[in-house]
Amino acid sequence: MTSLREVCKALKTSTSGHAQLFADLLANDGKNGPLKVNQRSKARERFGTDPLNLPQVGGKISPFPSPLSIAKLQETLLKDLSTQKEGNVVFFPPQEFPVEDIAKATDLINNIDDANYRWSGLIPSLASPTLDSMRKDCKEIFTNILGETQTTVSVLPQNTFLKLQHFNESFTYSTVLTGTMTSIIWPPTKHNLDILQYAYAHLAETNSLNSLDVTEDLEGGVAFVQYPGDTVRCPPFGLMTAFAQQATVIAKYSVITADSFLMALRHLPFLETWWKTEIDESQKRSTFALAVCDIITQILDGDFDTLDLEKLQYPLEKDSALLCLLNAWDEINNDVRRLLNDQAAGRLKQKWRAFLRGCQGNTCMLCGQKFKRSKGDGEKEHFETHHWAGEGGDEDAMDVDV
Repeated sequence: MTSLREVCKALKTSTSGHAQLFADLLANDGKNGPLKVNQRSKARERFGTDPLNLPQVGGKISPFPSPLSIAKLQETLLKDLSTQKEGNVVFFPPQEFPVEDIAKATDLINNIDDANYRWSGLIPSLASPTLDSMRKDCKEIFTNILGETQTTVSVLPQNTFLKLQHFNESFTYSTVLTGTMTSIIWPPTKHNLDILQYAYAHLAETNSLNSLDVTEDLEGGVAFVQYPGDTVRCPPFGLMTAFAQQATVIAKYSVITADSFLMALRHLPFLETWWKTEIDESQKRSTFALAVCDIITQILDGDFDTLDLEKLQYPLEKDSALLCLLNAWDEINNDVRRLLNDQAAGRLKQKWRAFLRGCQGNTCMLCGQKFKRSKGDGEKEHFETHHWAGEGGDEDAMDVDV
């Protein structure tokens, strides 16, 4: 599945031009290669020292220990499709009326047992509470987990080519339930993300998917093949392109950690460019902003840690979600502030002040400087001067509990 021989063998089973594209990327002057590489390879180095950041493929990490029959899988998908709210995008490209989306999605699901079924469209992401209830807990060990997403399903006809895209701010587990999928994943290096951000900006301007044809400029990609039962773990903000040689069904869910969440905040300019390519740009932006405020508030409240907030002293040394946030805040606070409206910024500023006020002593947990606790607004003056970017966020006008 991860050797060059396996990848080439899978590509040779298809006469599609997409298969040749993958072959060309693997022959691109050593920029990319098979996932099965030795420990000292440059490909591994580009993904970083943490082994969880290197894609892993196999059945051992699958959250679905028992394979589903085609009939059972079809029954499951049709059941979940029937629960979708009207207006949700269940088929791409979307049809003029939602009922037509449902009809095309139903037809596609009914034909997943036909490996040669072709259709000009796909189901990009279908929420699947049924598969979610079957999914086992993640077998791998993460530190500072903030949460997991619900299981979603993608249904792809034969020869579907997924153009260059990125994974979200989490570790994504993608399991092939039926079919065959060949993929290349690139590490989220500055070089690669800058290229994708430029491509997203061009896509937003031109509305042409050809803007995403920049894979030959990327570096460090690893290729692999997934067969039924194979799961791949993908790193946060990894870049990917994929090719379904047969009608393929993929189930996905994600694990969000403090580090991956803060990585997203470091990449806010990249995300803002990507949002401009989306139909629901404003909704994606507002949803993300709400999540940012919610998660930072929960971290400051100690919801993810076993820390006694009233006994905290600088410097905090115990590995925790709070330590991750404290170490990153001065780097990310400017971009976070730009993301929020004044009301949300006011809530967040008030939460930070309450946190600093609740810690022991008169030492700032963010930087170690002293502030005058005897003055009622000592922590406010210090925080706004040293740890809050620009104007805005009048927390005095907020009527919220902290």
